[in-house]
Amino acid sequence: MDKEEEEDSSDDGSASGEDGADDDDDEELILLLQARLQTCGGRDYDAHVQLIKCLKDHGELKKLEKARQAFSGIFPLTEDMWLGWISDEGRLAVSDTEHAKITSLYERSIADYETPKLWEHYMASVTFLALPLQYRVHLPIQSGAFSGVEHMNMCVRVCVRVYVHARKK
Repeated sequence: MDKEEEEDSSDDGSASGEDGADDDDDEELILLLQARLQTCGGRDYDAHVQLIKCLKDHGELKKLEKARQAFSGIFPLTEDMWLGWISDEGRLAVSDTEHAKITSLYERSIADYETPKLWEHYMASVTFLALPLQYRVHLPIQSGAFSGVEHMNMCVRVCVRVYVHARKK
C-alpha cells in the first residue's frame, strides 16, 4: 500500500469512529434530557426543545411523537414547532386515519397559536384532502377525507378566523 492509500484508509477509520462517538454522545444526551424532564415533572421548556431536536436528528419517530405529545401537554408550542410536527407526520401519512391525525394536530395548533400562517397550511391540507382521488397522485389515500360541504365550511371558518386575527392587530 502506498502512502496515499494509507492516509485514505486512516481517514475512513477515524471518521467512522467519530460518528460512533457522536451517536453515543447523542444517545447519552437523550437519556440525560429524559431524566431531567422526569425530575422536574416536565416543566423544563429548553429540555423539551433539545430532546425533540435530538430525537428528530436520530430518526426516533415513536419517541419523537411521545416527546412532542408530552411537550404540547405542558406548554403551548410555537407556530414553527407545530408546523414542523405536522410536516413530519404529513410525510408519513397515507391512510385516512393518519390524515385525520394531522387534522387533529392542526386543530390543536390553532388552539395554541392561532396565526394566519397556521390557518393557511391547515386550509391547504384540507383542500388537498377534498380533491377527487385521481388528482392526488403523490399520496395513495383510499377515500376522500373531506366532503365538498366540509371543505366549504372549513373555507368559511378560515376566512372568519384570519379576518378576526387581522382586526385584532
